[in-house]
Amino acid sequence: MFRLSLFLFTLVLTGCASQQPIKTNFTTIEPVEVIPPFISDAQWGTRPDIPDIQAVLALSDLQRADFLSKYNSAEYRDLLPNRRISKYLTRYLGGFNFYSETLTSNEVLGSMTGNCLSLALLTKSLAQLADVEIAYQLVETPPIYQKEGRILLSSQHVRTVLFDPKRDLPPGSFTIWRGKVTIDYFPTAGTRTLRRVEQDEFYSMYYRNVAAESLFNGNENRAYWYIKEALKYKLDDGQAINILAVLYSNKGHMAAADAMYRFGIRHGKEKLSLFTNYHKLLVESGRKVAAAEIKMEMDKIDNPNPFRLIKLADTAYKTKKYSKAIQYYQQAAEMADYLHQPYAGMARAYHYMGKERLARRAIKKAIDRSHKEPLKAAYNAKYQLFSKILANQ
Repeated sequence: MFRLSLFLFTLVLTGCASQQPIKTNFTTIEPVEVIPPFISDAQWGTRPDIPDIQAVLALSDLQRADFLSKYNSAEYRDLLPNRRISKYLTRYLGGFNFYSETLTSNEVLGSMTGNCLSLALLTKSLAQLADVEIAYQLVETPPIYQKEGRILLSSQHVRTVLFDPKRDLPPGSFTIWRGKVTIDYFPTAGTRTLRRVEQDEFYSMYYRNVAAESLFNGNENRAYWYIKEALKYKLDDGQAINILAVLYSNKGHMAAADAMYRFGIRHGKEKLSLFTNYHKLLVESGRKVAAAEIKMEMDKIDNPNPFRLIKLADTAYKTKKYSKAIQYYQQAAEMADYLHQPYAGMARAYHYMGKERLARRAIKKAIDRSHKEPLKAAYNAKYQLFSKILANQ
């Protein structure tokens, strides 16, 4: 995935999970207060067509007409405006399918797919049409991870709040409490609000997400242009700075990447991915003292990354410690049951232990959790192999 990287880079996608803000105090790492100058755009190819935020939020004439006809219908008329939107979304998206890619509002309604941010964008579009006041919240939920090559993608979860209309009050009066509806498309038990997200940051999240997805898919040039767009809305967005620093590192601009990491760590609210990637850069550069200081900060953070366990399992497997490998793979699966990698690892280890029935059962779970056809085909071939061995026993 990365030409110049020897390490696994961590990116954060706004979709379904989050990290808590972290305060830091360093003695050997000098903070960067002002964002460093950008490297020349010429290295990143021709700027692609990037929709402005109103184009991202735009609905088709047919979509607007459908919403407004229901919004103004007798069935909805007795509801407050924010609750009309909530009812429309609940009914319209009853058959909605989660899809990790970030889509525009028009694409969400057209495909009935999208991630949490896509659906929050759609809610914003409807709120604009109905003139309903809206707010955004970053909430704490279990992270969801994806891995492709040397890119590890984790996700944040954002939800929207639609407020009741403001009431006219006598002079000198004020509102103590105001009614609201929370729109959360993927609620989980124990969810709690971490912080409010301002509108500019919310808009930045769209471009940041597309940048992260582009980098995840190997399109560095597209990632660069989208991350520059994200930074127009929020210049000190730590996650956007993290992506830009990764891009700089991959181009060999280590000093520029270093400065970006230090700026992001100084100003960003969620720092774990910045710590992780900056630590790798420091280790690669032989700066042991600074790397150790970053590592101390990383160790203070609860890191629910299942790929740490998968790495331990892979190491145990390579040294033929198959039982230990299976133990780590099982722990990773318990942490992130949606991943295919732990089950594929278990299947491989069970196979070398001669436990073909368990190997077949594990590879079937890997098949069920994989989405790319070449990978499914490879896993299916292993399933057939294990079945053939069992048939001949």
